[in-house]
Amino acid sequence: MSASIPSNGKASHDESDVYDRQIRLWGAEAQNKIRDTKVLYVHMSGVSSEILKNLVLAGVRAAICDGRSYPDAMSETPSSFL
Repeated sequence: MSASIPSNGKASHDESDVYDRQIRLWGAEAQNKIRDTKVLYVHMSGVSSEILKNLVLAGVRAAICDGRSYPDAMSETPSSFL
């Protein structure tokens, strides 16, 4: 099932069904903030991929993964991206 992101910033009915437990736990506003969050992962490992999986299951929509080590990735990343 794929839930679309509405342009009004509110969760669709499908998203409300999928994230019902999270919405009951921390509210709709917090779930909308989680949905709009962007995550940058540098130097992917087994543990970090498990953390990323859990964030995506919680509702994070945008996740950027970079397999380079931390110093290399940060030295080559434009500062406006951070």
